Amino acid sequence: MLADKDIFFDEWRACLHAHYLYVVRTQDHVTEPTLRTVLIDAGVPEDEIEAWYQEAIQSGRAEAYRNASEYE
Repeated sequence: MLADKDIFFDEWRACLHAHYLYVVRTQDHVTEPTLRTVLIDAGVPEDEIEAWYQEAIQSGRAEAYRNASEYE
């Protein structure tokens, strides 16, 4: 990536990260493979994408647990 040439690189990458988390959490199985390809083409390593995936499903589980606890 051209991180040293774009002053908005960090913000753009944070946006991609947030979007990927949202796509995984909402179980958007249509968008996820395409977005994964975009991330790879943008230079995000596959192991980092996998870490983002794990982050999304772990936080989703915590949120589901938290929501279920409200009704107990």
